[in-house]
Amino acid sequence: MRPFRLALLPLVLLALGAIFANTGRATHAAPQADGPKTLLTTGLLNPRGIKVGPDGMLYVAEAGSGGTTTVTTPDMGAVMVGNTGRISKINPTTGERTTVLDGLPSAGAGGGDPEADGTADVAFLDNTLYYLTTGNETIFPGHPAGIYKLQVDGTTKLFANLGAFTKANPVETVKNGSQADVDESGNPYAMIVRDRSFYVVDGNQNQVLAVTETGAVSRLVDFGIHIVTTGIASQASGPLFVATLGEGPFLPEDGRVYQVGFPTGTLTQIASGVSSLTGLAFGPGGKLYAQSFGDTSDDPNGPPWIPGTGRILKVNGDGTLSTITSGFSLGTTFTFIGDTAYVLNDSVNAFGTGEIWKVPNFSSIQPGPPIV
Repeated sequence: MRPFRLALLPLVLLALGAIFANTGRATHAAPQADGPKTLLTTGLLNPRGIKVGPDGMLYVAEAGSGGTTTVTTPDMGAVMVGNTGRISKINPTTGERTTVLDGLPSAGAGGGDPEADGTADVAFLDNTLYYLTTGNETIFPGHPAGIYKLQVDGTTKLFANLGAFTKANPVETVKNGSQADVDESGNPYAMIVRDRSFYVVDGNQNQVLAVTETGAVSRLVDFGIHIVTTGIASQASGPLFVATLGEGPFLPEDGRVYQVGFPTGTLTQIASGVSSLTGLAFGPGGKLYAQSFGDTSDDPNGPPWIPGTGRILKVNGDGTLSTITSGFSLGTTFTFIGDTAYVLNDSVNAFGTGEIWKVPNFSSIQPGPPIV
C-alpha cells in the first residue's frame, strides 16, 4: 500500500470513490454543533492547502480532477492527467471565490477522482505567491515536484526543484532499503515561510526541506522512519512542528505531533493518540492545534475512514490531544484569521466538491477531555 501523498493513498482513494458512489455521495452531513460553525464556500476541486494572503483573503491550493490523457507508471499504474489544478482566492466574509491561477497539472485515478499529484499548498514571500506541487516527471514532463513562483506578468516559474534534490539525496530509509514504498521525487505535502525561507514537509520520504529565498534546497531533518509526515507549523521563532498520518491501518498512536528543533533538526514527539493527523496551525493565544482526517473504520466493506469523525484538536502540554470542534470529513488542513478558524472539508471530493467551514470565536469553545 502506498503512503499518503497529497491527501490519500491512491488505492484508498479509489476505494473511497467506489464506496461513496455506492452509498450516495452527493451530500455530506454538516459538522457537529459542538461549536458554532457555518459553511463559507463550496465548489473546490480537491482542496489541499490554505493560507491567509497579505490582502487578508484566503488562498487555496486545489489539486484538480485529473484529465483525459492516460499515463501509465510502474508504481501507480494508469492515471488520468490533465490541467485542472488551480489556486483560488476566497473572501473570508462572503465566501466569494476568484480564480488566481488555473491550468495547473493534475493527475487523477479516473472518474474525476484525484490520484495523488497536483497542487499541494501555497505561501507568500514579499507579497508574491508561491505554490507547492507533487508529482514526478513521468506524469508531468517538464513540471517536477517543487515550489513554483507566480511572476508579475502572470506566468509561473520553477523556484526550487525539490524532486531533483530528493532523488540526489534520498533519506536513510530509502538508501538502506527498509522502506518498501518509495517515490524517488518525494511527495511534498505542505509548506510554511519563516525567516525568509520555505520549510516543506514530505509525506513519502519523511523529511523537512529548507529552501532559501534564492531557491537553494537543503534538508533540515530526516525522520528516519516511514511515519508519513503531513502538516507543518511554526511561530516567528523557536522550533517547528510536524504532524504525521502514519501508515495503514492508521493507528491512533501513529497520529503524532513532533517538535523539530531549529536550526538543529532534533526530533521530539510531543503528542499522539488520534488517528491520521493531516494539518497543524497556531491559533489564538499562540496555542497549537492539529487536524484529523478522520477515525479509521473496522468495516472491510466500508470507507477506510468514518465520515464525520474529522476533528480540530488542541495539542496539550501533557502529550494528549483534546477535541475543539468535530464532525468534519476527510479534511487536510486549516488556518486562522484572528479568533476564527477556516477548515477545509472533503479535501478529496468523496462527497461532492470541497468546502471551507468557518468556526468563529474559536478560543471560547471549551475543549473536550484529553484523548488517551
